[in-house]
Amino acid sequence: MKLKSIHILVLFVLSSLKALAQGDTNDILIWGETEAKSGYLVEMLPFHGKDFYSLHWKGNAILSGYYLCRHDDLGVTKTAKVSKSVNNSIANFENVAVIDEHPSVFLSDKKEGRDQLFLQQYGYDLELRNDAVLLVDFALEKGQSNEGYHIIQSQNKAFFAVFWLIAGKKKDSDIYGYSVFNSQLEKISDGEYELPFQSQYSKILTHFLTNTGDYFLTVKEYKEPDQKKLFGNTLEYKAMHIYQVVPDGLEDYIVQLQGRRIETISIDADETNQFLITGVYGEANVDGVKGLFYLKLDYKNQEVTAESYIEFHKDFIVEDWSEKDIERAERREERGKGAPSLYDYTIRNVHILPDGSLVGSLEQNYVLMRTYSDTRGVMTTTYTYYYNDIIAFKIGANDQFEWIQKIRKNQISTNDGGPYSSYASYIDGNSMKFIFNDSRANYDEQGNYIAESEFLTRFTKRDNVVAKAEVNLADGSFTRSSMFTRKEVGTLAIPKMFVTDYSSGEMLLYTTFRSKERYGLLKFNK
Repeated sequence: MKLKSIHILVLFVLSSLKALAQGDTNDILIWGETEAKSGYLVEMLPFHGKDFYSLHWKGNAILSGYYLCRHDDLGVTKTAKVSKSVNNSIANFENVAVIDEHPSVFLSDKKEGRDQLFLQQYGYDLELRNDAVLLVDFALEKGQSNEGYHIIQSQNKAFFAVFWLIAGKKKDSDIYGYSVFNSQLEKISDGEYELPFQSQYSKILTHFLTNTGDYFLTVKEYKEPDQKKLFGNTLEYKAMHIYQVVPDGLEDYIVQLQGRRIETISIDADETNQFLITGVYGEANVDGVKGLFYLKLDYKNQEVTAESYIEFHKDFIVEDWSEKDIERAERREERGKGAPSLYDYTIRNVHILPDGSLVGSLEQNYVLMRTYSDTRGVMTTTYTYYYNDIIAFKIGANDQFEWIQKIRKNQISTNDGGPYSSYASYIDGNSMKFIFNDSRANYDEQGNYIAESEFLTRFTKRDNVVAKAEVNLADGSFTRSSMFTRKEVGTLAIPKMFVTDYSSGEMLLYTTFRSKERYGLLKFNK
């Protein structure tokens, strides 16, 4: 048996024993070897378990580029630089995806007054399979510019959509183009559309492609700013739209919440093609968020078939606040300035369970910018990134909220974008699990969570642990424990890069430190 295989087997056994010791008999965590870093990881692309692809960026200001990597048994076995040569010219890299089981690179090019997008597919050996396929081709009028291409895939990977923004200096509304393809690269639909209001008063929140190739988007519309208020002020909210994009335009549905303000929104579709809409709402003309909402929408008949709300009660909001913060909030409430509120929550994921119920999570995430001036008048700007509490929730098969749970988390970093913050999640049928970096001080010697205090997440070799919180899907109760430490794996986890593949019941993990990196595979009951 090769040394590498022996090493992986040992890690497999140790990980399994640790999982059993902590009471988790469902999950198995396998680690590959620590390797020299292949460059800056852009994306991991699941393929078949421990065998997968990844995209890296590496090089310097003179010699640099994107590289595809093939991984076998969680280790890099081949690397190939992404070719950007298309039709005897050098194109621009746009995106990468696995389409029809082939790593596929999207490349854009401007030639003879036309804007074009190509798809270049690679084989398992990372060799080019054939000539690049032209997907999109259109002319730009004088004064127009393409603001870039974006690509999304349907959940079943049977379809992908390309969309782009054509900006014009003299137009009040932006023009959007789109094309939808199946996995055999056959075009299903395409066209252009304009939003029916001035672009400075709207924001596209999400794009969604159904498993049947239908393309939708959600758009938040704002009122005309009063006295040039900052665009995006929550008090300037006007409406939330769901548009189906069709070849001859847009079909509009306005989401109504009995006069409430919609802060964030997420959509999914069940097997009957009904939309399951979840989001965060607030009261009209009041800052802060009030709770969660859920709608089941029969889009074809423009009819809401189910509706449910759950409010963030005061005890839930302040349960992890300091006494000083609670006293300050109570004084504000006594002066008529509003009850305590939650702020800056983003929906991270929503998942439909086999019985038709739905679970999801939100994260408190915001950035503070501070500008300082020294005695010489030199200005310095600092960006502080906050990734704090997770809120998990469940909506039962009866379309009503069953429970809501807050998982305390305190992650702060400066001027780095928060690469080691946030979390990864997956569902194994019995529980919803969250993985994130944490501080060793929050756990006892056996790795069990100490609930009495909440120390700031640490990333040092001595103080870092990677935590796993397991929320029981039946009642919302949860346990939390140390999963592994930076000292044990020799590298630092980047949960933002983890990729969950429900089709195989696996999650790819990525860890790195300085010039080293290490990949892992977590197997769970799908």
